[in-house]
Amino acid sequence: MTPSGRALVRLLLVTTLALAPALAFAQGPGKTASRRKAPVPVQVKGTRVSLAPPEGFTEAKSFSGFRQEETGASLMVTELPLPFAKVSQGLTAEALTSQGMEPLSRKPAKVGGHKGFLVQARQSSGDQVFLKWILVLGDDSDTLVLTAAWREQDSKALSRPLERAVRSTRWDRDAEPGPGLELFTLKQTPGLKEAQRVQNTVLYTRDGKPPGTPPTEGPSLIVAPSLANTHVGEDVEAFSRVRLDAAGRGLTVESSALLTVDGLKGHEVVAHGKDSTTQRDFTLYHVLLLDEGRYFLLQGRVGGEDRAAYLEHFKTAVRSFQRVPIP
Repeated sequence: MTPSGRALVRLLLVTTLALAPALAFAQGPGKTASRRKAPVPVQVKGTRVSLAPPEGFTEAKSFSGFRQEETGASLMVTELPLPFAKVSQGLTAEALTSQGMEPLSRKPAKVGGHKGFLVQARQSSGDQVFLKWILVLGDDSDTLVLTAAWREQDSKALSRPLERAVRSTRWDRDAEPGPGLELFTLKQTPGLKEAQRVQNTVLYTRDGKPPGTPPTEGPSLIVAPSLANTHVGEDVEAFSRVRLDAAGRGLTVESSALLTVDGLKGHEVVAHGKDSTTQRDFTLYHVLLLDEGRYFLLQGRVGGEDRAAYLEHFKTAVRSFQRVPIP
């Protein structure tokens, strides 16, 4: 897998497994799940997946999946054009622990004819504790990740219904996914063309082609919205550096500055490092923009003689960023 491909894997896993639901903003106790109605399968917008969300969950407006407004619990669906074995490496007990989660259990799962595994994990944020079901299915070419998250205090009402919901998943690999959510645009992308769209995450490359198997590749820019509301506080620089650390070890920061784009507070970093696989030097351009209860992560990567030109291209693209209003 090329460096851009590995970067895409890391960003997708970071945004998929980050403390996703707006649980920190939910108020009051959740209600006991009702048994008056059997959940009905629903097509998940922008995906080839259908599932039966628990009663009281409605279609989310900022990610592919469902959300319960009262408690902030969420059920997110992410299709990745990446091998199951590669994605699984980011979901080992060690990997989950490094992302601030406490693995509680892991067991094999077969859902809708697809094999994989089901993980339960606990995660804390401030004085609140959250639980997650993470179902991972896939093969040598594609992987499906479903993440259900809820406050620990709502476990009696939500744990079993959410487990049933993820196990109700049907993944039609032959279907064409419907249009995903349009959360942002880049008005200017000099030297870059859109190459790949994985739901709400977009990859841009010089030639407009997605990462392939050859080890040589050109500059790339990835724009990844957080998949749901996330409480990150007011210190944009501190949170940005946490996300920068997730981009890889051994990075040396060259410059760091605050910026404002589309009215959003943000933080910009230029860093360099050495790719652990190719042993080639590269430059990383990293920007994090804070919105209300969510963030946008933009990361450009370039090596060699293209550095000077593409750092300017990345800066131009980032400063042309605009949010698409959520209906």
